[in-house]
Amino acid sequence: MGFVWEDLNGAASPAQEFNLKQGVRVIQVLPDSEAEKEGIQEGDVITAVNGKTIVGKQEFEDFLRENSGEKTLSLLVNRDNVSILFNLNRGH
Repeated sequence: MGFVWEDLNGAASPAQEFNLKQGVRVIQVLPDSEAEKEGIQEGDVITAVNGKTIVGKQEFEDFLRENSGEKTLSLLVNRDNVSILFNLNRGH
């Protein structure tokens, strides 16, 4: 997919400024990846995928594994307290 994530409940982050308590934070976007092309940025917080609320890293990874056949993922992202929907091609 082209990015690295971590649990939101890790170190202090801008997400805490917006009172976000659920989701995963993007900590790195890989160059020339689908994520970079679609506009996902470091610091974005993924709060839902394909309409399913994401509580944390384990749930996000479980969802990805259980839905590995999905070609496109709809990621609801919180950026600076604004929700943005991204449709990300998994590259299958």
